[in-house]
This record gives sequence, C-alpha cells and structure tokens, in this order.
Amino acid sequence: MKKLPLTSRNRGFMLLEVIISISIFATLATAFVAAMSGMTTTSTFIRNELAVTKILDSCLEEAMRLERYPDDSLERVFDERGLIVEIRFEQIEDLENDQGQVLPDMWRVQVIGRYEENGERIERSLEGLRYLRLYRP
Repeated sequence: MKKLPLTSRNRGFMLLEVIISISIFATLATAFVAAMSGMTTTSTFIRNELAVTKILDSCLEEAMRLERYPDDSLERVFDERGLIVEIRFEQIEDLENDQGQVLPDMWRVQVIGRYEENGERIERSLEGLRYLRLYRP
C-alpha cells in the first residue's frame, strides 16, 4: 500500500471538511433545541388547560348533584391558579320530551372559569342539563 505524502493542499482540504461538519452539527443542534423549547411551552400550556378543565368538570358535577338549585349564581375562587369559577343555574321553560310531554323541572347548569395566563384573560365554560325530578334520592 502506497501512502500519499501530506501536502499543504491535503491538510487544507481536511480542515475544510471538519469546519463543514461542525457547522452542520451546530445547525442541527440549534434546530433540536428550538424544537424542544416549543414542546416544553406546549406541554406547559396543555398541563394548565387540563388542570382548569378538571376543576371546572368537578364544579359542574358537584352542581349537578344538588337537590335544589338557588335563584342566582354561585361563585368560587381557587387561589392556586387565580381561577374564578361562576356557576349559573337557569330553568328551561316549555321544554318537551319525545312524546310531547312538558318537562317542568329542566335546568341548564353552566360553569364558567376565568383566569389570567401570561397577561391574557382566558375564559372556559362547561354546560350540563338536568331534570330535577329524575334524580331525587
């Protein structure tokens, strides 16, 4: 096997290859870090949305189990997130079932959550319907 002597031209070519490979690696690493940062931001947002949705769902379930509904709305404050929850009760008039019978005790229960995130006011709501006569103990 014959070895070629290293000339200054060959050394320069190897240096150019190393510089190009380092620049490609740096570009890929920068893209990877940017993607991971975006995933972290999205993950935090989704985690916060899920926590708020769980609180609202719990409030709706609790409100749906009441035996009697108040005449006005209820309000609760959850300090850990600065979440303000308003529960509204509205009696639905003149609602009929499939057979044409009037359902006199049908209620719409609406849970509205308001909070602030990153300086932006956000409002989420859940709604449920309940026939009071159906679920009496």
